[in-house]
Amino acid sequence: MLNAELLYEFNIMSTSLPYMEDSNIKPTYVSELSSLSFDVPPPPKNRRLKGLDVTFKYTISGENDGLWFGNISTTNGVDLMYNPKVFGKPESGEVGIWLSNWPIGNALDTGDKVNISIAVICGLEVHECGVSLVYSTDDKVAEETLENMEWIEVLGGDLFGFQLSTRAYYLCRREFFELMDFGRLTLGWFSIPQSTFGHLYSNL
Repeated sequence: MLNAELLYEFNIMSTSLPYMEDSNIKPTYVSELSSLSFDVPPPPKNRRLKGLDVTFKYTISGENDGLWFGNISTTNGVDLMYNPKVFGKPESGEVGIWLSNWPIGNALDTGDKVNISIAVICGLEVHECGVSLVYSTDDKVAEETLENMEWIEVLGGDLFGFQLSTRAYYLCRREFFELMDFGRLTLGWFSIPQSTFGHLYSNL
């Protein structure tokens, strides 16, 4: 049985739950694939875009723990990959759903194309992914504070240690080289974070 566990890191909130059909939480944009794209629409009157709710349905495949990451990229330069430290594992044959909130509204403008994908290396199968846009509430003080912050600051400030040589950000609290286990991730799969290179060179 998959037990709910709330995770909060990089100001991204996420959890895994057993999947249950509920029309009240159906995402705005849905794809039966592991990726989708959409153009950011104009916000409702007197509202500001706060971020995105990203979800995907999945089942476990094979005996290895699932290794995957969510990716959000946009036409205005945002490129984020997130690998959560904790992830729920449903029983064989059961369907789980991953729910997450990414507070990156400051980085999204009307008309931007947003690409969402769930990249799986091993251990699970994605059956559907979805995304909804989250808009501001009436808390004017909190909204003004967020509006004056850069989106990198909203995700925790100094993320240099998580930036790849491609300029994308790979947000992950696991030890980087733990992901290099045989059959899971190879060194050449993506570029090593710049700070990792610096650490290696400083110890030569």
